[in-house]
Amino acid sequence: MIKLLDERFRLNIGIAEMERYAARLGADCAFFITSEPAFATGIGEQLVPMSIVRHHLSGYFVGIVKPKVVVSTREAFTHIHPQQPAKCCKDIVTQPVETWRETLTNDFETPIFAQYPELADIKQQLYRLGAVYAQMSGSGSALFGIFKEEPRILSETFQNSFTFTAKL
Repeated sequence: MIKLLDERFRLNIGIAEMERYAARLGADCAFFITSEPAFATGIGEQLVPMSIVRHHLSGYFVGIVKPKVVVSTREAFTHIHPQQPAKCCKDIVTQPVETWRETLTNDFETPIFAQYPELADIKQQLYRLGAVYAQMSGSGSALFGIFKEEPRILSETFQNSFTFTAKL
């Protein structure tokens, strides 16, 4: 909406200002102003462009599965035990996507998967369908997989879930 208003009324407020407005709406909303790969700090509003990631993901497909399971953000945060990673995710994503599986993790997965094993099953199914990388998005319950080839059978595999596929 911010982008639309800027364009419609020719406000010319610029990307940085639109990102500041978006951050006031929600912690990670600033990202959606440019929708480009970026490393986020702060509460998600401080963005450093990561053009190398766009290069690594070029030609891949993303498949998203949103099951009917509802994970309370509040509950997810009460069970999380963040750990200092061996390697910063900013460094990991500069490597080819195929190398992310063992090093790029989501701290929410362990407690959420323990409570909702069907989410862990979805992640494993994404890998079985050919994902080179799969992960839960944020605190759940959506999961995504990154594929070299378009995953044409997501909606058939996950019939009781919302699915979406797009080329990156």
